[in-house]
Amino acid sequence: MSKKIELTKPSYGWAHLKFEVGGTSPLDIALTYKQDITGLFLKVFVPFVKGKLPVREFVLAVESRDTDYLITVTKDRIFIIDETARLLYVCEERAEAFVRECMTSFVNYMDDWANFDIVDEPGDTNYEQDFGDRKAYIQAVYEELSPYGLRDRKE
Repeated sequence: MSKKIELTKPSYGWAHLKFEVGGTSPLDIALTYKQDITGLFLKVFVPFVKGKLPVREFVLAVESRDTDYLITVTKDRIFIIDETARLLYVCEERAEAFVRECMTSFVNYMDDWANFDIVDEPGDTNYEQDFGDRKAYIQAVYEELSPYGLRDRKE
């Protein structure tokens, strides 16, 4: 598990994506339930890990509390752009560590992440189906990427 990247368990509509960027405290991006985090991330993880992208990098547009971030993940490091403050941060970690950290969080806290990404309220007629579908999606991507070194990473 990378010490330079952490994706926390979602709680009360928030999760935190933290990067060590050389300062005394990590860059903490507060993720909101209003953005489909697992859908956004998983959609790019599969072609990246399987080598089906034209280049070995991907970009994630992440909405936070007060700003938006562009996270560019390359083979050797991660660049995080704070679009509001126009600041660039660099995390000296490999792409595989980023994918592994996110996938581990998604699987270890699957119920929490599946619930985090659903707009319906528990008890709504579509909620149970949407919840089950999201869990199945997370599990399917995890199993698809397992041969690429993501298995047995649970803590």
